[in-house]
Amino acid sequence: MIDDKTELDSSRRTNNLMSLCLFAGIALRLALFVVNPPTNAFDDHYRPITLYMETGSVPDRDACWECYHPPAFYVSSAWVSQTALAMGASSSEIEKLAQFLPCLYGILTLFILRAILLRLRLRESSLCIAFAILCFLPRHIYMSAIHSNDTIAYLGVSASALLILRALDNGCRLRDILALAVAMVVTALTKYTSMIVLPMAAASFGAAWWLRVGGSRQRVASALAGVCLPAIVALALFAAPNIRDYGTAFPSNLELLQQDYLDSGRGTRDIDFFGLSPWRAIATPVLAPDNRDSMWTILWARTWFDMEPRFLQYTDPATQDWWAAYNIYLGGAEDDSWPGVYGLGVVTRVLGSTLIAAGIIPGILMLIGLMRCLVGRWSLLRPRNPLESARLQMMPVLMFGVMAGSAFHSWKFPYTFTLKTVYILNGLPAFIVFVALGASLLRKIPWAHRIIVGSTIFLCALSTLHIARVVYVMINL
Repeated sequence: MIDDKTELDSSRRTNNLMSLCLFAGIALRLALFVVNPPTNAFDDHYRPITLYMETGSVPDRDACWECYHPPAFYVSSAWVSQTALAMGASSSEIEKLAQFLPCLYGILTLFILRAILLRLRLRESSLCIAFAILCFLPRHIYMSAIHSNDTIAYLGVSASALLILRALDNGCRLRDILALAVAMVVTALTKYTSMIVLPMAAASFGAAWWLRVGGSRQRVASALAGVCLPAIVALALFAAPNIRDYGTAFPSNLELLQQDYLDSGRGTRDIDFFGLSPWRAIATPVLAPDNRDSMWTILWARTWFDMEPRFLQYTDPATQDWWAAYNIYLGGAEDDSWPGVYGLGVVTRVLGSTLIAAGIIPGILMLIGLMRCLVGRWSLLRPRNPLESARLQMMPVLMFGVMAGSAFHSWKFPYTFTLKTVYILNGLPAFIVFVALGASLLRKIPWAHRIIVGSTIFLCALSTLHIARVVYVMINL
């Protein structure tokens, strides 16, 4: 009875803490969305929506800069916008409504990832640490306030991961397989990076077949075919006209609209694909000559701070001449045009450097969790629980897949603007699972556990301060 009561109290504490983090995460995303202008984004994702609304059909891949993407985000946004238009909404209201959809997708992703964590058989404190880091993750907060097709991709990959877990837990029931098939089709048609759901499903269902869990081998094999074939057919239907009209299955905007720029070689960088130098980003928490060419340094640092500024120009607006020079530098100018960091205030630099430094501990936890999944108790080599091992095999595939995809993209287009963390946030399910696995292992070492808990609380507080500062400044503009 005492053990049952203790376990119940621990479960309640976990739910309360995770609910508190969830509430705070939702509040931060909504607050930044409310104050962020619809046009403050990396690219113009409104244009494909407008073209669809005007013509009633998906625009040609070369009709605009973002028209090359798969259509799921733009078609669904156009439907919502057309409904609002029919109800008498103004153009500015429709624009803000369309901006809200990525915010909604970001918030729904928090619920999905919370459900994934709760399906892990780990200590409650480890789950709380992973979920807190997710809820206060600066890059995901930024992207939830920006109009783009990224957060729907994160939502789709996360939902597919949850449905894979549920399907294997329930013995590959038909309704679970049908739900997963639908989720994978929609996800695969959001962004090229979201096609990672196919190898994810293959990894976990393949491991279940090998370990003889999740149902009979015939049932598991049928389930794998049932979830993958519809997505493959949908991608084939998307790719066929691309091959006919553009000579490639999955064209990019650079190849379609700026081939002359690519041929000229202007703005290309000597990208370092192997080094990791977080201290360079900590020293200069914006893109600068000493950090902009290290792929892993930039991808990691941009997870924790606004290094290619979309919000810092509001918190540090005083030196407009500096911002003009910095934007010229970001546009591909040579390193000798770097204007220095004098345009950033002391508070901004301290917040940025400290957030990037605080992000090192979650990175260490992630690597520990990854190793536990590859060679530890959750690996295929010596699984203590075959079903648990099979369920988690998609996570290393997801992590390595998004990393390889980002590396390939930067190798094909060696420009600073291709080194974006938004491309690897599809790996959020793997990130939080590995962080939880790492925290669970180090929980056995009291001093290490105290450091992890303390650094997580510090990171959450610092992220809240950073976002609150941005929101406060933008409200008072």
